[in-house]
Amino acid sequence: MITVPAIQMQQFGTMFYQAALCASDIRKIISFEVLSFGAGRDEKKSRSRSGINWEELEGRISRSDRAYQRPILKKKIRELVGYYQQRYENKDLPPVPAAVILVANQRLDFVPSFPRSPLGHLQMPETEGLLHVLDGHHRLLALAAYEKAEGNTADVAESLRTLVVPALVFDTLGPTQSVEMFVTVNTRQTKLSRDIVVSLSGRRLYSSPSLAAAHDIVRALNERPESPLAGNIRILGVGAGKLSQAPLADEIARLIETLAEAGEPAAAQFIERATEFFLTYLSLIVHLFSDAWKSERHCVKKTPALRAFIRVIPAVLAACREYGYDPLSAVDLERVLRPWGYRIGDRRFETDLEWRFKSAGGGDKTIELLAKELREALR
Repeated sequence: MITVPAIQMQQFGTMFYQAALCASDIRKIISFEVLSFGAGRDEKKSRSRSGINWEELEGRISRSDRAYQRPILKKKIRELVGYYQQRYENKDLPPVPAAVILVANQRLDFVPSFPRSPLGHLQMPETEGLLHVLDGHHRLLALAAYEKAEGNTADVAESLRTLVVPALVFDTLGPTQSVEMFVTVNTRQTKLSRDIVVSLSGRRLYSSPSLAAAHDIVRALNERPESPLAGNIRILGVGAGKLSQAPLADEIARLIETLAEAGEPAAAQFIERATEFFLTYLSLIVHLFSDAWKSERHCVKKTPALRAFIRVIPAVLAACREYGYDPLSAVDLERVLRPWGYRIGDRRFETDLEWRFKSAGGGDKTIELLAKELREALR
């Protein structure tokens, strides 16, 4: 059993603890779970010039489809390790002054110093993975890396032994509440990218079906090798892609909600087959506007144009039903979309010509104007 000093706190009926954890506590009971270990520069050796043993550090991190933390960034850990080294050498500022946020996977025992006192001790079983990091991954991993790199020095080892990390510990949060907390902390206090919020909404045990489905579709479009957008979408705000996840997911979620208004069975059927439909649909768009797709002077694969193509899908599906076509059949779908090739054409997407003249002030007006033209061209 690990016993640490703590303050029992209560806000609007939610009980949690402000605890003081030492480095050895962190090693024993805290687990790190993220969506992925962000790819920084390749480390050809397990221990880099900064003294960080990346192989061992990555071994402490488990990747999970249910995780909601952002990818771990090696560059950020390197910077924090350097910062910790400076703080140790100068002894002028605390290296980890702000509290990390931890979530326990079971209820913990709090022993007050005297009856009804908020001051006391928090008792935690010495179980690996008892606590999951909700906020503070990089700070704690960098501390572990610094300890591994410099902890063999007697003075550093002693400083780390007495170092106390402030932590907020929650033991009553379920998965949905944990994600709510993560979103609150990172979007309202540290202005986390909306891309990550969209991804989290899709992971909240799918409480928002439209966003959950939209998240799955966008990830498939980015990850499937046959997708025209493969590797070109920034998932979780991270990656080399030029397209942002959030506006595409928003548009797809709106599409699913629009179909739902027409009747639940139709929406459910589309969600079930949506990924394959989008792969076929985008491949045909590439075929119909092939010159524009390959050109840097055209906007056909920019976010506004892609959103317009998504926005007209209800009209495309309606046309398929009218003619008795299968929307998952490339042959049938091409018959419906074929008029776009000669009624819209590549010129519509020339950035400095027709696209600019029809920008309609930008934003949603630009998207809606193109969507209107695409709908009319189907008739």
